[in-house]
Amino acid sequence: WRTLGTLAARRGVPHLARHALEMGLAVHPRHPLMLEDLAETLLAVGDFPAVRHVASLISALDPRHARAERMKRAPETLEPAEAFRAIAKRARRDAAKDDEAERSGVVAREEPAR
Repeated sequence: WRTLGTLAARRGVPHLARHALEMGLAVHPRHPLMLEDLAETLLAVGDFPAVRHVASLISALDPRHARAERMKRAPETLEPAEAFRAIAKRARRDAAKDDEAERSGVVAREEPAR
């Protein structure tokens, strides 16, 4: 599950990355690397409440995890890790399309997954 999540993140497919990591965590809920990857995925798409929650789970496993502590305090000030920047780029592009569609009065529709 982690491999699929990471690959989806690198390809810029946030819904698949999140789903794969959540499925992996359903099997291994205390897997620290999957928790970290999920936190980075959530950070990249801007789901800050979920970032805080996952960061608190990471901190419970490793109280000295510095990035998790920063994610709990102020995730909106952080940039996603390198492997997760493709998701952030796609999320910004999709948000810009939605904004443009809203300004023009056109209802935006989701692109099918490829």
